[in-house]
Amino acid sequence: MRANATAKALPLGAFGTLLPAEAVTDNLLGWAGQAVREAVRGVLIVDDAHQLDAVSAALVRQLVDGGQQVLVTVRTGESCPDPITSLWRDGPGERIELGALPDDEVAAVLAGVLGGPVENAGRLTALSRGNVLYLRELVNEAVERGTLTEHGGVWRWHGAVPLSRQLSELISGRIGELTAA
Repeated sequence: MRANATAKALPLGAFGTLLPAEAVTDNLLGWAGQAVREAVRGVLIVDDAHQLDAVSAALVRQLVDGGQQVLVTVRTGESCPDPITSLWRDGPGERIELGALPDDEVAAVLAGVLGGPVENAGRLTALSRGNVLYLRELVNEAVERGTLTEHGGVWRWHGAVPLSRQLSELISGRIGELTAA
């Protein structure tokens, strides 16, 4: 599941697709926890957990405390609800900071995703600065526009770097958060 600003406005909004239509009001977290455990077989993945509303964050903590395996992602520098930060602050979770991928790891990811090596993958590392989200957007747009194509089992970049709407929005969002200094 993926948290977002729109769902944050509603209690349990991020879990909406996993919950039954009829809510129980006397034990909301117990009802939601049971529904999520039934809907998720295996690991619950919560992307952008910094966007969770307070009730959803409490539900994630309750699920973890109940033995549910959960993988939570949070963007660096984002304010996060206390039940989420408590996962690594108080346990049982572990916080793992992901940095920029180096050239060889970008090349391995690209080869795995595209099904073959990429000629001059270092260019994509430089353009994305090793950021997997930016890398994904660059590659998706380049493949869609035909500037990244496969020839004889090797992927090659031809032409200008396309700037997709999604990548433009990601960059603008980050730049918009910067102070003038």
